[in-house]
Amino acid sequence: MAQEQFLNPPMPDIIEQWKFQLVQLQVQPNDLVLDIGCNSGDTEHLLVNLFPYIKKVIGLDHDKKRIAHAKQNWENLGKNEKIEFVQGDGSSLQFEDNSFDKVICAETLEWIKDPLKAINEIKRVLKPNGIALIQHTDWDQTVFMTKDIQKLRSIIQQFSDSGPDGNIGRKLYGMCHHVGFSEVTPLVYTLINDKFEEPYYSYKVAHMMKDWLIEKQLMGEEELENWICELKEMSLQHEFFFSINRYLSICVK
Repeated sequence: MAQEQFLNPPMPDIIEQWKFQLVQLQVQPNDLVLDIGCNSGDTEHLLVNLFPYIKKVIGLDHDKKRIAHAKQNWENLGKNEKIEFVQGDGSSLQFEDNSFDKVICAETLEWIKDPLKAINEIKRVLKPNGIALIQHTDWDQTVFMTKDIQKLRSIIQQFSDSGPDGNIGRKLYGMCHHVGFSEVTPLVYTLINDKFEEPYYSYKVAHMMKDWLIEKQLMGEEELENWICELKEMSLQHEFFFSINRYLSICVK
């Protein structure tokens, strides 16, 4: 849906996911990094903490409120000079050709009208031999342990199908090949939870699904509240299980 806010409060499973993803960029000293769809800017702060030797990371988002929020977080965290936030359009980037050593685009392409155009823009602004990390969830493959598989299938399908493209994760590899990167490596990161409680991702995403489906008037509030209660009860009984796949394409220009 969008990059997660995972640092305040800390979400340990999402932090581990991002550590895995950022390692794939093979970050080098003095790298200039662009993050398209930065949301609250948590990825920028984690990146600088993990790789303090980078030159700079620029977080870009089309939404003015998100950029304002990211800048406020940046001020609260000490105004790190290696982090910058700008408003912009992922399908028409305001940067010159061959500007960045690394580009991140996570959980964002679904919300861009022309994803292929955005991937072409990523390739354009990358330096020769630069690396892009392009990532998205395939929501149709979300797994929750349940005692009512038909209800769960309905929840997952309606949530996945009610966004712009809930299955875009499985399309990334082909899309990245289409724009002509010299090398595209597909990877899958599986996030697993065995507890349904804060601060774990399964707790957050189940409530997000519930709120989304109620807002879109696709399912009733009582039915969805009962589902949440079922998940809590299974967690108390040590029967809970959750997994979700993050699809990555590591692209070399």
